[in-house]
Amino acid sequence: MNYWIALIVTIWMSVMITNSEGVCPTKRWALLIATSKGYENYRHQADICHAYQILKSGGYIDENIIVMMYDDIAYNEENPKPGVIVNKPGGSNVYHGVPKDYTGKEVNVNNFFAVLTGNRNAIRGGSGKVICSRPNDTILIYIAGHGNAGIIAMPDSKLLWGDDFVDILKKKYDAKSYKKMVIYMESCLSGSMFEGLLPNNINVYATTSSSAKEDSYATYCPDDDSLMKEYTTCLGDSYSVSWMEDSDQNDRRKKTLKQQYYTVRNRVYSEINTHVMQYGDLNMENDFLVTYLGDGHVHVNDNDIYNFNSSESQKYSSYTQFNTTTRLVGQEDAHLLHLKLKLEKAQHGSKEKTKAQTKLDVEISHRTKVDHNVNLIWNITFGEEKNSTMMTHVLSESQPLVNDWDCLKMLVRTYEHHCGALFTYGLKYSKVFANMCNAGISKKQMIAATSQACPEKNFFKKIFSSWMPVPSELSFNHLSEDDSMWLDRPFSESEIKDVVWECDGNESSGPDGFSFEFFKRCWEIVKKDVFKFVDDFYKDATLLKVATSSFLTLIPKISNPQSLSDFRPICLVGSLHKILSKLMAARIKVVIGKLVAVN
Repeated sequence: MNYWIALIVTIWMSVMITNSEGVCPTKRWALLIATSKGYENYRHQADICHAYQILKSGGYIDENIIVMMYDDIAYNEENPKPGVIVNKPGGSNVYHGVPKDYTGKEVNVNNFFAVLTGNRNAIRGGSGKVICSRPNDTILIYIAGHGNAGIIAMPDSKLLWGDDFVDILKKKYDAKSYKKMVIYMESCLSGSMFEGLLPNNINVYATTSSSAKEDSYATYCPDDDSLMKEYTTCLGDSYSVSWMEDSDQNDRRKKTLKQQYYTVRNRVYSEINTHVMQYGDLNMENDFLVTYLGDGHVHVNDNDIYNFNSSESQKYSSYTQFNTTTRLVGQEDAHLLHLKLKLEKAQHGSKEKTKAQTKLDVEISHRTKVDHNVNLIWNITFGEEKNSTMMTHVLSESQPLVNDWDCLKMLVRTYEHHCGALFTYGLKYSKVFANMCNAGISKKQMIAATSQACPEKNFFKKIFSSWMPVPSELSFNHLSEDDSMWLDRPFSESEIKDVVWECDGNESSGPDGFSFEFFKRCWEIVKKDVFKFVDDFYKDATLLKVATSSFLTLIPKISNPQSLSDFRPICLVGSLHKILSKLMAARIKVVIGKLVAVN
């Protein structure tokens, strides 16, 4: 008896000593982040919510799952099913039970890095949950959102840069705060976040929705299918739903990362000819999915859009696609599709119809302006002999996007300072700025080019940045991003015609000698010249002196006037000048109430 008691005590003491020396049971950690906002980006938060459900079915506890998403989709007024988010047509509610660790403005680069590194002191807002991983723990990171060459955009328009992200991963490895890490990344050109940057010796394995040169695609987008008619937005992303549906429908204890990679790669390539990529430590690809996703029961549903089957004739798992009506849309076009569908569904003549048309016009205007600005900057910097293929050139495989990341960040900041925010669409030009850095373009050259390309923005900056003191205790109303873009869009032909028709044709003409009655009667003849005049003003922010000249006229107030006080002075301006003034006044009238306080 004494022998058995001594043996039990010895074993217990051995376990206690081992634990005190830091050898702890392995934990699984997960960080899920949707980096977009707005109902038009429904799919990104749907992806993240679906990933959460996969982890929960695999045995994860909420303590070890950190979710970051704006959380403006489930109860959005446009959502046909309030409180419900689905990741495929007819799918189950993936929003149920999802933790709201970091929402709204709390979804930002600072909090993302703080959560990943376990730095609670750096957290601003939110639940305060961070990854408290130890040397034997595994970590899963899943990022879904908008991005482009070397960047992922956050909801606040701040950027997560590829070099900064990889540097954080290196530091976490050096701190011995994990054993292995797997990353799934969904965004356009997501491969550029790791290409030539992610080492193969820090126990990190990453897969991306596309290569460093390709866009990714949204899927389950609205079409004539009865399950999709009520939606105006895409429900998922091709790469994301591929790896998640594969995880749902297969035994994670038997399927490896490598097998899943080829399954997803084959499926995505067959749909959209985009290459899913893998980076980092490829020795980890033989690990089973259960190591990172947990063990979940296999879901078999006859209504699933895709059915994954094993095939002995193929080395890796294959899939059978039996619904060919599923609509796939490029990430850039998904927003336009949403706006177009909203416009089509709105009742004719309603405020919703007008609002939808305005938003579509604003988005198209922004895209046109960014295209114009970047192409002009390129031509100013290099000359027109450098063709467009040079703008989109990327370095060869295994090389990072840019040689000097600080230069790339500087050029993007310089552009936005002088020409305005790039927003989601403008991110496509990050590779252009990278090529400018690789060509040795300096900050001084970039400032000169942007100042020339965007004179109207710099004109007002110079005026208002040198004076107008603002007391710190006062707060002023600001226009929303949508209102600012609406104000800044090009003038439409219908806007210009409406202004002309509102003017009294019998008023005295200015120095140009043309009354508005002339413009109305000869509109079909002169309208092209009027449109060009307004468009030139919009692009160059300059007016010829002939257009700004005016007559100062004295109109008698009484019969037989004897002094200047008997006259009323009026200024007769040219018709074109008046058109511009009325165009701008009409726009300002719409938003002025949002800037002027009631009191």
